[in-house]
Amino acid sequence: MERWGTNYDVQYIKYNQETIYSDLQKFDICVLPKGSRPRDKYKSENKTVISEMCGIPVVSSLEELEFYQDAQKRNLETEELREMYDCRVSVQEYKDLIESI
Repeated sequence: MERWGTNYDVQYIKYNQETIYSDLQKFDICVLPKGSRPRDKYKSENKTVISEMCGIPVVSSLEELEFYQDAQKRNLETEELREMYDCRVSVQEYKDLIESI
């Protein structure tokens, strides 16, 4: 496999709260480098969580990017993410909780 920048179709999308969900659906992988700022109460993983909620695998290293070049691995991760963030699961959990009270 060729190294970063020579065999990948990479496109930078400026983060926009109003269009991020529709923008993410156009891509297979989201590249979000790890921040240099230490985690604190003001640092969040919103971009990562939003990407994962949309079923888009998030990578932060060349190794992860190369791993997800395999469409089968990427599709498996996408399905797992969609199941993990399926709001119907939360709705059922809330229904079960309310019924138990």
